[in-house]
Amino acid sequence: MNENKEESAEDLLSRAMDLAGQAYREHVKDLAQEFLDAIVSGDIEDRETLYERVAQDVDSDGWVIYTAKAKLVLLVSSNAERGAEEGLVEFKDGIPWSQLAYCALEQDVMDDLIDMGPALCIDINADDLWDEDETDLFEEVREAVIEIAKEDRALQVSPANWTNSNHRVAQDAIDKALVGKQPRLANHKDFMEELKGLYE
Repeated sequence: MNENKEESAEDLLSRAMDLAGQAYREHVKDLAQEFLDAIVSGDIEDRETLYERVAQDVDSDGWVIYTAKAKLVLLVSSNAERGAEEGLVEFKDGIPWSQLAYCALEQDVMDDLIDMGPALCIDINADDLWDEDETDLFEEVREAVIEIAKEDRALQVSPANWTNSNHRVAQDAIDKALVGKQPRLANHKDFMEELKGLYE
């Protein structure tokens, strides 16, 4: 009977660790996606700003500042040993759980940014975060979409009727121009403001 209870407890512990690891990995991915969204929107334009934002956000993250969660980070992170191995923390008065968790979470987020960035033509190791080869494509697609908007606007009989007309043809063309070519352009705030201005 005791043996069965012990096995059951081990199963529960294993499941708890799996759930903790899953929750942590999802959190890391969400953080990375937030930074990628900020890059796409133009809120983060260069590598230095990105690194600063990552450091600030990770430093105040719940998985870092709360000791219980910080300990979990060190149990489930693939970069749990980074802080100690690279000499990034000092062991003076006990174990600096939060500092160790910070080092692990920061690297986990950066690893996800490296893995997820290419799908959006983002290279976080580049100074301006954009792949030079993509710059011309950015402008090419941008100019094509602007022309689509202008032509669609010109088809309207009067500006007064524009707001009530069907923009689907232009929107379909815009979507087609962007899909698979420059996903970040579709969400770039400055470009979308410029496009919006053509429809006012």
